[in-house]
Amino acid sequence: MIEEKIISSKEIIDRAISEYKPYAIVLMLSGGDDSLTALAVAKYLNVPITHIMHGITGTGIKETTDFVRKICADEKSIYLESNAGTSYQDYVFRKGFFGVGNNAHNFSYRILKYNHFGKCVSANIRHGKRG
Repeated sequence: MIEEKIISSKEIIDRAISEYKPYAIVLMLSGGDDSLTALAVAKYLNVPITHIMHGITGTGIKETTDFVRKICADEKSIYLESNAGTSYQDYVFRKGFFGVGNNAHNFSYRILKYNHFGKCVSANIRHGKRG
């Protein structure tokens, strides 16, 4: 069963690379079990990862970023960090906490990750150019 999933994953990745011919392939690495598994599977499938990006939200612990940096030091990919800086504190001081539930999670994701990931990709991969 798992081998079928891995073979299927390889076919999907190969098809996407062949069809879209990406300039860069970025793996997001939080340092948690899910993203470490994604990295291990990508390496097993020989996915040509060009960049590994880690997001610093300001809500985590320094040891997680240190752990990701150590993992990435052994990789051949370019390591990028997306840093939300004081976005979390700025928002909380201005409007209060995000709340609970899916809506709060989706909103905080945009403020702490999505916006900063886009800026990091633009600055380091696209170099400010569209397309």
